[in-house]
Amino acid sequence: SGPVALDPRWHQAAWTFVVSGMRHILGGMDHLLFLLCLVVPFRRIGWPLVGVVTSFTIAHSVTLIAAALGWVPRDPAFPLLVEVLIAASIIYMAVDNLFTPNVRWRWALATAFGLVHGFGFSFGLANELQFAGSHLVLSLLAFNVGIELGQLLVQALALPLIAWVSARFAR
Repeated sequence: SGPVALDPRWHQAAWTFVVSGMRHILGGMDHLLFLLCLVVPFRRIGWPLVGVVTSFTIAHSVTLIAAALGWVPRDPAFPLLVEVLIAASIIYMAVDNLFTPNVRWRWALATAFGLVHGFGFSFGLANELQFAGSHLVLSLLAFNVGIELGQLLVQALALPLIAWVSARFAR
């Protein structure tokens, strides 16, 4: 909604895609559920959690950029497969959390599932890239920054709540 710059300046493109990335992560229940399932076993912010979140970020950035550059299958069933795999990743992480989650290797799961989620992010980004003008790479990076800011916001709100619920029901 509102006016759209067809050939934006670099800072306009960057801001537009940061906001778009934040909107995408905060409006995507599937990605939020996965993110919450990913961090549930952690009770505080520390290097193990940072490693898991960083692994997820790097992986989804790789496939998001690959998709934006057109390096993905053109088969019409591919988006459906990605959505099914995203749902499966949420179910897997939720079930893993019910038992004894191995947080030592959670970074590997975050990497594998991050590759899948990156394709999911790319489907939301595909139509918007036409508004990047000549700033494709900057817009991709800004979209990733927006996703990360949204994830950090969710984690900042969720981790204290998870710790409180854990302490409350552990008694």
